[in-house]
Amino acid sequence: MVGGQLDRRVSAAELARELHMSESSFRACFKQATGLLPINYLVMKKMQTAMCRLIGLDDPVTRIAMDLGFSSTQNFATAVRADDAP
Repeated sequence: MVGGQLDRRVSAAELARELHMSESSFRACFKQATGLLPINYLVMKKMQTAMCRLIGLDDPVTRIAMDLGFSSTQNFATAVRADDAP
């Protein structure tokens, strides 16, 4: 559900509604299952997808950024640098 919607911002409240749960219960269950908050998991999945596509060199960086829902290549570059931080 989360991994298939990388091109748009998905809120924890929206996911909780889809699962007929309260937002707080959803966040707690999600963190227990993944070790991450939903937003952190989504960012991680976006970065994994981006890295795979960048390594393949088939797509321009702008296309990858837009496909993953980043508002600009600068925003994408900032996210990539933050993901690469120690």
